[in-house]
Amino acid sequence: MHIIANASRPLYISIIAALFAVVLWAGAPLLVDLASSVPPFQLTAIALLSGAIAALPTSLRKRHTRGSQVGQAPLSLKWKLAIYGLVPALILGAVGGYLTGVGMAPTAEAALLTYTWPVMFIVMSQWLFHRRIPLPVLFGALIAFSGAAVLLSPGTGSEGGRNT
Repeated sequence: MHIIANASRPLYISIIAALFAVVLWAGAPLLVDLASSVPPFQLTAIALLSGAIAALPTSLRKRHTRGSQVGQAPLSLKWKLAIYGLVPALILGAVGGYLTGVGMAPTAEAALLTYTWPVMFIVMSQWLFHRRIPLPVLFGALIAFSGAAVLLSPGTGSEGGRNT
């Protein structure tokens, strides 16, 4: 297996960023549970605004290198409407729906689902881009979903295996 690293960034920075993303991802259901008094779309607005402010220095840093590209065609009105109107609306709906769903579900099950749905994205991306699903990806998905099935089966999860 070959690891392809960006020549302008050391590999350890990518690993640290990935670990930070996993920690944030793991804490999302707990944080949503703690913020249950905040309406879901207000929480969505706060989360997206925080992310935008955190990403602002990166976007400003890259801005000067983009302007030096020659021969870039201007966008048509149809593309501008799609990029600046439709995409933000879809993101707002997706994040708002996610936060609403996580807020309504028990925290343990929400965390479990939060961890397993990206596996579906990996499987689908392998199929869409390569028209095949490699065995390691298939086995990883099988392990992830079988673990989810065990944890969501009756008598486990939020029940804690209590006898009723």
